[in-house]
Amino acid sequence: MIRTHARAILSWLPAALYMTLIWGVSAIPAGHLPKVTFLVHDKLLHFTEYFVLGVLVYFACHVSFAHLNNRFRYLLAFVISVSWGIIDECHQYYVPKRIPSVMDWLADTTGVAFALSLIALLITLRTRRRIPDDSVINHFSG
Repeated sequence: MIRTHARAILSWLPAALYMTLIWGVSAIPAGHLPKVTFLVHDKLLHFTEYFVLGVLVYFACHVSFAHLNNRFRYLLAFVISVSWGIIDECHQYYVPKRIPSVMDWLADTTGVAFALSLIALLITLRTRRRIPDDSVINHFSG
């Protein structure tokens, strides 16, 4: 039981560290940010950043709440990730030369939604693929 709880707690470490990284980058005043956005559109950066967060938070929810319905884990991962996007945008209000942006948050939300949709698709394909394989193996082995 203790091992299970430790595993659940440790599963949140990557997501927590990544959320800390997001917070740290958001705390950098606008004039001091690296000039990456001239190569990649700002919204694509937000999408990618929160795509990764969605994956990490889903992993943590999957491990921590394995006993619960998978739909609940998707919903929880979505709510946590999107909420962090809101907190991040509000945080920027207090950073010099940074402003919160609804469009940035929408890009964040789209990244999370895409990540969770991709995970659901991959799990569904994996599950469907397994069923015919098992039935064929059972047919020929029995």
